[in-house]
Amino acid sequence: MLVLASCGEGDGKAGIPATTQTGVLLDAPVSGVFFESRDGVSGLTDNAGQFDYLRGDRVRFWIGDIELGSAFGAPFITPVELTGSADPSAQAVVNQLIFLQSIDEDENLANGISVSASARSAAAGQTLDFESATFLDDLDDVVAAIAPGNIIVSDIDALAHFYQSYAAVGCSDTLNFQFPGFPACGTEFELIFADEFSGPNGSQPDPSIWNYDRGYGPNNFGWGNNEWQLYTDSPDNVRIEDGNLVITALCPQAPCGVRDGSITSARLTTNDNFEFRYGKIVARIRPPTGQGTWPAFWALGANFVGGSSIPNQQWPRVGEIDFMEVFNNTYNSPAQANIARRSATSAMHWCDERLAPDPNSNCFVQGGRLFVSDALVLDDPLDQDFQIWEANWTEDEVTVAINGTEYFQLDIDPSTMEEFRREFFLLLNVAVGGTLGSGQAPPQGDETFPQTMLVDYVRVFQEADDGPDDPPADPPVLTLVSIFSNNADPTQATAGDTVTIAIIADRPLIAPSVTIGGQGATGISGGGTVWQISRTLDGSEPAGELAFTIDFSDLDQVAGEQVTATTNGSSINVIVP
Repeated sequence: MLVLASCGEGDGKAGIPATTQTGVLLDAPVSGVFFESRDGVSGLTDNAGQFDYLRGDRVRFWIGDIELGSAFGAPFITPVELTGSADPSAQAVVNQLIFLQSIDEDENLANGISVSASARSAAAGQTLDFESATFLDDLDDVVAAIAPGNIIVSDIDALAHFYQSYAAVGCSDTLNFQFPGFPACGTEFELIFADEFSGPNGSQPDPSIWNYDRGYGPNNFGWGNNEWQLYTDSPDNVRIEDGNLVITALCPQAPCGVRDGSITSARLTTNDNFEFRYGKIVARIRPPTGQGTWPAFWALGANFVGGSSIPNQQWPRVGEIDFMEVFNNTYNSPAQANIARRSATSAMHWCDERLAPDPNSNCFVQGGRLFVSDALVLDDPLDQDFQIWEANWTEDEVTVAINGTEYFQLDIDPSTMEEFRREFFLLLNVAVGGTLGSGQAPPQGDETFPQTMLVDYVRVFQEADDGPDDPPADPPVLTLVSIFSNNADPTQATAGDTVTIAIIADRPLIAPSVTIGGQGATGISGGGTVWQISRTLDGSEPAGELAFTIDFSDLDQVAGEQVTATTNGSSINVIVP
């Protein structure tokens, strides 16, 4: 059991008959809360959050005039029981967690939650409805009155802290509920990203997290898939409603055509805002299953064209992980439609560098694109209720499960799949038509709109580093370094000539830092183990052998020894006219 010393008052329990039981009021142990049972056992929870009760009795908790709720006496009572919920992420539960954590006397949840005597006194005459739609507005006034100066805890932090306490006391083996959307017990995880989409109704998603892709994609070709829809940032297509992200594909007036503006939808990304490598990715989604729709929750390599990672590269060389796709290509038969609406699909796409070695080439055109996909057919259509997708991405494999049932697994081969050892960003969208939405068929006229995807939350966890640091890894090594120019004689260069350094490493690298002739080289291309770096000479370079430096690190940021000479003996002689 988690027993944390809590700051504040000492044992406030009244004298109790010896036949009573002892329980703990838990977020972290919460001290200084009034309790009273139906049989008259009463007092304040003590420094360990403990209260007393008689077996089979119901216990009520409150702070001043703020009622937390009541529950049958048990070894642990939490806001889940007090609000009458079975789900820790229910809004009333989260609201009560926010309230308790926001009034902690020293604002240090690591030593428990302590409600001071002054806070209890100030709470007299205060009310707070944890079910109210105006809870957060009301909370501002209540916290200002009973814990002036305290910062109100976010819903994400409140839920993450509660999960830590829940895991510490034995999870569902001890408490009578499970914690959907969070890792199972047995492994220490830290929540590194979450969006619960808890903004006001009608508001836009958090702009510090989400970007919008707009239009029809490069070359107006339906985002590479011949999709029909125009992506927008209109609130008609994307907004917050009732604690969910709502993405809606619309065609307000027939006929609904292909890339003529009649069909609109939305695609959101975390590119440049949140990028990560490895972790547990969890999302609770209710996808649409209307004919022709193609909803997805997925990830792309952070060096995808348009982001700030250098060098930018095209798909599929950046790598793609599809956590959730639903292909409502239901045009062929009623039987096919029935299966499609019940099928959850996951996939991975990448470029095999052996088949398309030139980092500047189009891997797809060269036939180097590889992919693996798998699906699970559920009993009911996916749009009948929310489903929980959970992916585990490590340096060795990716697995995906829906509602606890694993249906996708792929080992990561480091020799051909180094894309999946880099950082990725997240995407959410509802496409319509195209390769997997309609099998390339045009609209048939019987598609129905609107088609809406609801997203309750997206969370990313990573394993906590609770052990000693790993010993330093062996540094990366450049197995080939070659320098040449575009001069008629590639061993010579003069002002206006471009000098290129080509390198091959013994493992994938992040973009190297290179100087040529004392100046930084900015023409960087490649990826993984193969890179090319170039600079055009400006005439400031002295005559003679051209100097250069190469600084480089692997994907774990282990640095190699700086290189200042080629491995094949090549060199450039600068000619000054």
